Amino acid sequence: MCLFKDIMLQSGNTPAISMKNFIVSSVLILTVMSLLLVVPAKSYGVDASDVSSFMDLESSVKELSRMVKEVHNSVVLIITFDDSGGPIGMGNGIFIDNKGRIISNKSIFKNAYSAVVISESNQYSKVTILNRDEDADIALLQINAINEMPIEIDYQYKVKPGERVIVIGKLSNLRTTVSEGLVTTVSSIGDISDFIEIETTKGLLLYKYSLDGPVINMEGKVIGIIVKDDSHFGDELFAKDYYGEKLNAVSVRSIKALVEGPYKIERLQPPGKRVWFKWFLRKIKNYTISSFVTLYDLGFPVIMLIIFVMIVFISLIKWVFSKCIKRISRK
Repeated sequence: MCLFKDIMLQSGNTPAISMKNFIVSSVLILTVMSLLLVVPAKSYGVDASDVSSFMDLESSVKELSRMVKEVHNSVVLIITFDDSGGPIGMGNGIFIDNKGRIISNKSIFKNAYSAVVISESNQYSKVTILNRDEDADIALLQINAINEMPIEIDYQYKVKPGERVIVIGKLSNLRTTVSEGLVTTVSSIGDISDFIEIETTKGLLLYKYSLDGPVINMEGKVIGIIVKDDSHFGDELFAKDYYGEKLNAVSVRSIKALVEGPYKIERLQPPGKRVWFKWFLRKIKNYTISSFVTLYDLGFPVIMLIIFVMIVFISLIKWVFSKCIKRISRK
């Protein structure tokens, strides 16, 4: 209406001219408004592709978490000792049936006098080696398992390059480690028909990287076992915080004959009391250190000081104990 009044006031001429100016102005205004309606407004939201990518990522994380939760109870920690009770090897294994049979690495048992198998709920000191693979770093063990959870193994599964897999292991404190990766090559080496090379990728899950343990496919089945060159003791094999590592494994298809037999049975001796005592001190020290870190985060200086003294005291006991064992062994 204001525009109409301005046109009428400025036109001191005939009403026809005023009407003509009014029509032209109205057409221009309507044209501009039409263009504004046609041009889409700038969007500051998330487009469909971003939403889809986020949903895929969330789905992958949930699926991997579910698989780890299902499998980690089947994975065991194995520690081997020499005849003096000193630890000489550590690695992982996995229950393959409800009879207490475990697939692990042969290298863990090099020069082993005794061994301990530690699951989520039990510790086993009577360990029997049923079979060893002379070409691959694989051993089949037997323990008197109680209410343990085996994992499904597909002995007919043929591994293919490009497959997405995860490797699940355990640290000495029984914390789960997980490496995610891709199968890069599958080849034949000697009598090993399926020798697998895996390259670890940046993980979606917040776990320490695992360089030892069973290889699991996206269906949750064991399709391979990581192999090593030698025995080791310590968590350095499992806790490296990087990706791009090359891991070697053999497929379960290649070790089917090892599991089926015939067997070459070797019975290891139960660990002595000093082994259990050292393991007991180790566990107390680990729990004490964890408590120290937790209290540090919460801010309790007095209790932290007490726990620090406990850590030093336990370390001193372990040192004195090891010195006594060495002197006794020399005699």
